[in-house]
Order: sequence, then structure tokens, then C-alpha cells
Amino acid sequence: YFQDAGYRTYCLATNLNIGPEIGFDRGFDRFVCLDDATADVAAQELEKWREEAASGDQPYFLYLHLMDAHMPYHAREPLYEAHEDETDDARSRYDSEILFMDGWLEKIFTRWGWGPETLLVALSDHGEEFGEHGEIGHRHSLHVELNRILLMFRGPGVRSGEIPYLGGIHDVLPTLLDLASLSDTHGPRKHLLSRS
Repeated sequence: YFQDAGYRTYCLATNLNIGPEIGFDRGFDRFVCLDDATADVAAQELEKWREEAASGDQPYFLYLHLMDAHMPYHAREPLYEAHEDETDDARSRYDSEILFMDGWLEKIFTRWGWGPETLLVALSDHGEEFGEHGEIGHRHSLHVELNRILLMFRGPGVRSGEIPYLGGIHDVLPTLLDLASLSDTHGPRKHLLSRS
């Protein structure tokens, strides 16, 4: 949709499931899948596109898929604190991965110069369990720890606040199209932030 509307489109994924073999490269002018790369490696790869994306008057769409906060959890020093208990140690490694990724996202944000006019979305595709139901990780239940995801929008047309109803990954596309004023070209949609 964004490419059809005249945007330059970029995708950098660090997940082998986000690859051209299953069509994820469709609609992207630039597409790279760095299987199992970390956020620091992804940030270096993104630098190759930064000047091109910022040049001229053409808007761009960037999809960045990071896997740092995913099993296996790595201990990121100095953010990691060791624990003897397996569950507590896994949670500490997971937290250190999130902090590591968050630091690199901040660097990317600053380097790319994203200001209040930039529409940003941050989301996760699932949560993790840390012993709440006897397991560590995901893929073994449908408890709220796994179903509750991070979903945040920031930018023009987005009011600050928490949305008091359920939203999900399926809400991202119609919300993005509406916020980018592209919903008229792709049929009427009711987006996540306009529900009453």
C-alpha cells in the first residue's frame, strides 16, 4: 500500500520467518533479512539506507523486525544480573535483552532524526511466561502472559493516552493507512485509535 502511494519502502528483519521465501519481500524497494542478527548489527545495516531514505521529498516506510528479546535469551552485560533460580535467571537475561535492544532503538531513532512528524509504531507479536504456569518462554499455552503484546503509536494524529479496549496486530495496517491519509485509496477502514 505504501509503495503504491509513492513511498520508498524498506524492510530489515532479523527473523528467518520474515524472508522472501514466503513473500515478505513484496512491496519493498529494499529488503534484507539478517537471520539471527542482533540490534547492533541491524543498526549498522540500516545506516546503508539512511541517506537515501532522507533524500528528496519522497516519504518512506521502514519496517524493522528485531529478535533480541526472543529465546534463547542472552545475558547482556552490564544489564544482566545472575540468579541461581532458573526462572529468575531467564527473566534477568530477557530483561537484559530488552534493555540492550531498547538502547539500540534509541540510537537508531536519534541517528535517523525521527521527530514529532514521524509516525512510529512499536509492537511485539507475543509475550513470554516466566514460571507463571510452570513454563518459560512461549508456544505452550494461551495465557495472558503470551497474548498481551506491546502496541504503541506515536506521531501526527496520535493523542497521548492508553486505549481502554483490546487491540492487536491486525489493527496495525488500517491504523497506519488512516494516520498516513491512505485509507481512502484502499477502501474504508476503522482503525484502532478511532474506536469509541
